[in-house]
Amino acid sequence: MSTVQISSPLPLSSHAKPVDSFGHAGELESELKRTVKGEVRFDRGSRAMYSSDGSNYRQIPIGLVVPRDDNDVIATVAACRKFGAPVLPRGAGTSLAGQTLSWIRCAIARKKIS
Repeated sequence: MSTVQISSPLPLSSHAKPVDSFGHAGELESELKRTVKGEVRFDRGSRAMYSSDGSNYRQIPIGLVVPRDDNDVIATVAACRKFGAPVLPRGAGTSLAGQTLSWIRCAIARKKIS
């Protein structure tokens, strides 16, 4: 019987990450509130509301932006890039396989962009 040698440890599962593990969340929130005309939500209730889709998966986002127009989307992506935050565009959250979720992200939700 042979044994398998693993040269480096496997990465931790995303489920092992603490909920608030993004170190620049406060700075990102401030930047977004300064540059975005739409809604910027970093409160636990809003984050919990957008932590699931039509699947069984649940991952709490860093924060949520509901843009008012195209310039809000541009400002959001720029701010997330500045602080190294992943961005996830989100529609209705009807995914059945967890595609609208990742362990850490700044979600851009769409109500209606005029």
